[in-house]
Amino acid sequence: MKHILIVLVFILGFNVYSQDKIVLKTGEELIVKFTEINDTEIKYKKLSMLNGPDFSISTSDIFMLVFENGEKMVMKETAVKEKELPTSTVFQDSRILVTMVDAISSDQKKGRRVMVGEIIDLEVYENFKDAEGNVLVKISQSVVGIVTVAERRKALGKKGELAFRVDNIKGVDGTQIPVKLLFNTLGKDKSAIAIGAGAVIFLPLLLIKGKPAYVPSGMVFNALVKADTKIKINN
Repeated sequence: MKHILIVLVFILGFNVYSQDKIVLKTGEELIVKFTEINDTEIKYKKLSMLNGPDFSISTSDIFMLVFENGEKMVMKETAVKEKELPTSTVFQDSRILVTMVDAISSDQKKGRRVMVGEIIDLEVYENFKDAEGNVLVKISQSVVGIVTVAERRKALGKKGELAFRVDNIKGVDGTQIPVKLLFNTLGKDKSAIAIGAGAVIFLPLLLIKGKPAYVPSGMVFNALVKADTKIKINN
């Protein structure tokens, strides 16, 4: 009786070892019989249904395969090939229209007062299209401006001054299109009025100020494209 038990254990152990195994990335193990192995999926039969249909599992869910002879195969991550999209070009010297989102000012008047180096918000005024009608830059796309001059109005009728620049505009695929947009504006100068008033009374001369410089919301500007730029189209 003792010898029979030993033989039985040996047979059961051999049967388990002789089966294939799928080790999932979750750590779960499946004891199966492989029927097909390819780059995208593994087909197998369940041990309880060896005469039944094939089951399949994606290779992306598998950590390792263990074959009935004990050999192991660790599954490697395969990069998914990106779909090639057609491209078009935003040509140098093209003009992209952008508009000011919020009014800005050199003083706290007629708009939000800004400082040199501050970021201001603009956006694309209308769709920019190529000759075939493909949209390369989308309407309402956010555009970043940088304040380069912000001089407050001063006494003696000195006017305020305000300037900003835009360096890039984003295409529909996220590509940054290099552009040149430099804008400068001055407030109204009251120095002539101040000098005339100063001939009579000195104190009012010190109090008279020029007008602040400001840019109203909705004002439209031309951004000049500095270099040919390829844009992927995904219509």
